[in-house]
Amino acid sequence: MKRHQTICLLAAGAALLSISGHAQQSQEKLNLQQRVQVLEKQLAETTGILAGLAEASRAEAAQLDAINRYLQKQAAAASGMVKTLASSESQGFVAGINFPSRETLLAGWRQQLAVTLQGVPGNSGSQPEGEGSTVGRSGR
Repeated sequence: MKRHQTICLLAAGAALLSISGHAQQSQEKLNLQQRVQVLEKQLAETTGILAGLAEASRAEAAQLDAINRYLQKQAAAASGMVKTLASSESQGFVAGINFPSRETLLAGWRQQLAVTLQGVPGNSGSQPEGEGSTVGRSGR
């Protein structure tokens, strides 16, 4: 966010410098009143540009906040699923006919959830309970 604002401010500064450099060359021919009018016009244009950049920055910040809230909800749901899989397994889900297919299902699901939980903005980095599964290990 701050990086984006810095880039916007640098771009606005560069625009001001290029405008003022061009204006200085032609201003030598104008009298003082005309120079003031030109500068006032340039200031109004620059103010409008900066206002537009500020509004765009606020809109992007709002969108980023919404994305972060969405990602936090997804991480919470994935964390809940990790716990559900562990509970299901402890209740005997993998026992019975063709239990290796159930172990494979749980292992794949846990792998997908682990990726979902990695690098979530604002996440403390702690893994949910239920990570110590016996899936893929001969723990019976």
